[in-house]
Amino acid sequence: INGDGTTTITCQDDIEDGLFVGVPYEMRYTLGNLVMKKRNSDGRTSNTNFSTKDNLSTMTIAYSDSVAFNVEIAKPNRDTRTVTFTGNKAGYDTIGEIDFATGEFRFHVKGKTRDTTITITDDSVFPLQLQHIEIERNVTSRSKR
Repeated sequence: INGDGTTTITCQDDIEDGLFVGVPYEMRYTLGNLVMKKRNSDGRTSNTNFSTKDNLSTMTIAYSDSVAFNVEIAKPNRDTRTVTFTGNKAGYDTIGEIDFATGEFRFHVKGKTRDTTITITDDSVFPLQLQHIEIERNVTSRSKR
């Protein structure tokens, strides 16, 4: 940092793949409530969560050109569990290189759908590109009267 408040960065001439400069920030994405709706005979929809047993099972997050991210799984009266994805594979890291990964990250969630809060976070300088999220749920109808 220079005396006038500007920053000067000096790079070696042999940098071929570019240089990443950035300020770390926290990206947070909290999934909304998952609601299963049923279409009535008159064409309107109604919430069926109160007449069913609805539990989360697993989640799959598809990503592209990403380095790492965390998934926080919060349930009432329990500690928040954090699941971490890193694109690095053991034995394949090269010092000075960044491994951008593309693929799917699957993990267990286990919890009641309406009580579980899922938040995806990333606090690095690298980009995070989420493509889609798949959620596997177990839904059981309690009774019909």
